Amino acid sequence: MEQIKEESGFDFPFYLTCRENSWSRTVKKVEPTKRGRPDPSDYRYARSRIVFFIHGYNTSYGEATESFDDFWNNYLYEKLTDQEKGDCLFFFWPGNRKWWPLIRSFYYPWPIEKAYETALELASYTKKLKSINKYEPLRLQFVAHSLGCRVTLETLKMLKQESLTHIVIEKVILMAPAVPVGDCELPSGYFVEQLSKYTETVLYSSKDKILSLSFPLGERIGSLVSDLDIEKNYNWKMRRAWEAVGKAGNPKSRWSKESEDTKLSHGDYWKNETSLNKILEMINPNKKKNRELNSRRLDWRSLGE
Repeated sequence: MEQIKEESGFDFPFYLTCRENSWSRTVKKVEPTKRGRPDPSDYRYARSRIVFFIHGYNTSYGEATESFDDFWNNYLYEKLTDQEKGDCLFFFWPGNRKWWPLIRSFYYPWPIEKAYETALELASYTKKLKSINKYEPLRLQFVAHSLGCRVTLETLKMLKQESLTHIVIEKVILMAPAVPVGDCELPSGYFVEQLSKYTETVLYSSKDKILSLSFPLGERIGSLVSDLDIEKNYNWKMRRAWEAVGKAGNPKSRWSKESEDTKLSHGDYWKNETSLNKILEMINPNKKKNRELNSRRLDWRSLGE
């Protein structure tokens, strides 16, 4: 097989979906959307790195598309190199249902099941990906929001269980994670030692009313639902289920030192400068080094005044 040159200069990221259609809540096999670029699992369009962006709960396909397009066109596009643009992949999953906030809490346990089903499909798809460089593993990075963080953590757990050598998880950014704190503590299934401390960054908010009010109610309702077919070992009562990671950033001992309290509302992460800077620094660590260098220069100049 001839070596394929890694393409760049794309105006659109990869768009992948596991939705049956734009309105369905059925999870299906992961595939490209009609408006996206060719499938990166096709060796002709392979990359040396892929950056997954995963939306949250209560987001329809149309809303997710609008949010992703706004984020791409108004926040991300001009700040990435052509090579970095080619690495981006926006992923759509069926966690949507339009409800008022209180009613939404009663529906919340069912998107958790969809998140788990989605992770099964996303992990299965990701295992097929290979680096364009046959002598190096494919580097993966993830940016997720809200219940999309549960999709991400489930996917990472499934990937790590198989000890794959052709892919490596580089960095993960979890924004407002709608994930119970207890699920991220030992001996939880989400606690993958190889990913902890230096790999995972959490952006949380002490002012997030969704995670402060709706999330605990949804988790308590979920604990009473006996017919949820998620995972055989998924036990609602044997963990700290009532506190979301995205509320206070617990357990702080797990996450990287770059984690911080953003003071944001639940839906503001995709359009916030703090989140954007973290994402840009993950994609290109040199951006952080340059920002820190400029900051030190400003501090040095201020000493002379």
